[in-house]
Amino acid sequence: MRLRWMVLGALLAGAVGCGSAASPSHPAVKTPAPAKAAPHTAAISEPPVIVGAAQWKDLPKFQAAVKANPNSATAWSNLAHSEFVNNNPAQALQAYLKAAQLDPKDGILDNDIGNLYNYTFKEPQKALPYYQEAVKKSPSYDYGWYNLILLEKNLGNTAAVKQYQAEALKAVPPSDKLYKYLQQGY
Repeated sequence: MRLRWMVLGALLAGAVGCGSAASPSHPAVKTPAPAKAAPHTAAISEPPVIVGAAQWKDLPKFQAAVKANPNSATAWSNLAHSEFVNNNPAQALQAYLKAAQLDPKDGILDNDIGNLYNYTFKEPQKALPYYQEAVKKSPSYDYGWYNLILLEKNLGNTAAVKQYQAEALKAVPPSDKLYKYLQQGY
């Protein structure tokens, strides 16, 4: 399980879990709400905040886990969460990149990298290929599609929004919590 950042903010009434109960390797995340005037098209300018971040504060613990298990994608991903919570976004990015290298089939890691580029570093063009990889690797991952569609919408790429929306609606089951948002294209 990986950190699943969300970008629904006010659309889902504030803090929302990631689709399952929060745990040390799967925290719930709260993102800032989009601008009130245009909630579905406004860019979210602040990075997500990890709910229950206290469990990630002990950075030395996660550094030790990586030392003990240097080939564990989970250990590196957990270190990335801790680095992020401890306000070390550059180190978080490096840890996520290492986790993705160790587990190249995990699209959620690509989504997490995209979120760092998009929300923390304010580099949406660098985020885009990671979101695209996330949905290729994990086609039923609702937040991957949501982040990709929202970014394309914020970049003004209407044709890409329509293309990804159609693909998402084929890959994500109608019972999914984000399905109605994917239908609306935001």
